[in-house]
Amino acid sequence: MNTRLALIGTLALVTHAAHAQTIIPPDRVHIIEPVAAPQLHLGGESPAYGITVYDNSVNFNLRTYQPGQANVEMADDLHMDRAGNIVSLHFAYYHGFSGGGTITATVTVYDNDPANSIYPGNGANLLATYVIPDLPRRAISLIGVRFDPPEPLPVPQNIWMGVSFSSASTYAVLCDPPVVGTSEDIFSQNPPGGLYYFSGNPPANFWWAVQMDGQGVLVERAPTPGRAGTTNTLSVYGATPGQRVYFAYALRDGQTPVPGCPEVVLFLQRPVVIGSAVADGNGEASLNVFVPGAARGVTVVLQALERDLCNESNAIFHTFE
Repeated sequence: MNTRLALIGTLALVTHAAHAQTIIPPDRVHIIEPVAAPQLHLGGESPAYGITVYDNSVNFNLRTYQPGQANVEMADDLHMDRAGNIVSLHFAYYHGFSGGGTITATVTVYDNDPANSIYPGNGANLLATYVIPDLPRRAISLIGVRFDPPEPLPVPQNIWMGVSFSSASTYAVLCDPPVVGTSEDIFSQNPPGGLYYFSGNPPANFWWAVQMDGQGVLVERAPTPGRAGTTNTLSVYGATPGQRVYFAYALRDGQTPVPGCPEVVLFLQRPVVIGSAVADGNGEASLNVFVPGAARGVTVVLQALERDLCNESNAIFHTFE
C-alpha cells in the first residue's frame, strides 16, 4: 500500500520558533475503525459536531504513504470553505505487519496562501501542535482518528495540515478528491523539507477533515475556575440568541435519547439537569453553580442542550481540583 514520491523542488529549510505543544487527553480522542464506518462514541466527546469546511475522508483510493522513518512530518495543503475556529480534526493511519503496543501521532497546523507559495519548511507560521499519544498499533489495520482541541483554533481559510508518527511502520492515508474544499496535487515532507508528489498517480492528497464552529454550533467550555468548594461558571457559545440553554452533567458517559428530538443523543449516562440560562445577543449563555468540596478529584461529563431547537453541544470531561 506504499507509494513512491517524486521531488518537485528543494528549498532551504527554515527553523521555526519554539511553539508549545498541546497533549490531547484520551477523553477528547475518538477511534473510528474501520475507517469508513460511521463515527462511534468511543471517546469522551460527542461525535463530530460543527460545520464541515474541509473533507477528504470519503474517496479512499487504497493507497497509503510511509516516508521510511519515524517522526517525519507529512503536510497537505487544505483550501477550506472559509476561515474560522477549528473545533474538530480528523485523520487516518495504516499500520504495517508488525503490531502491538501504541504509537503517538503529532498533528501540526500552519498558515498558507492560495498559491501554496508558503509551506512548512519554507517559513509558514506554525499555528498549533497537537500530540495524540497511545493510539493503537494494530498490524495491517486502517484506523481513523478524530480529536477535539481543548480550545477552538482560529485559522485562515488556507492552511497546511501535517502529521507524523512515532513508528516507522505507520503510514499516512491517501484520499482524493475532497468532497468539501480543495487540495493541490502536492504535499510537504520534513525532513528533508520540500514539496513532493506521486506523479499524479495517486494525487498527493491525504485523509483530512476539518470542522469549525459557527451559527447553530453549540460549543461548551470547561467550567471556570474548575475547582471544588466554590462557585463555578458553566458557559457555551454559538447558541441562538434568546433560546434557553440547559446544562447537564453525569458521572459517566453514555447515550441518552432526548424525547421529542429523534436525532439527538446526549453522551451522558443518567444525566442530571443543573439549570438553564437564556442565550444573549452574542449567542452566549452561562450558569453559575456551587460545586461542593466533596467533588474535589471527581470527574464529570458536561453537556448543554438547546431543548426547543434539539441542538446539543459537544460533551466535555472535567475533573475538579
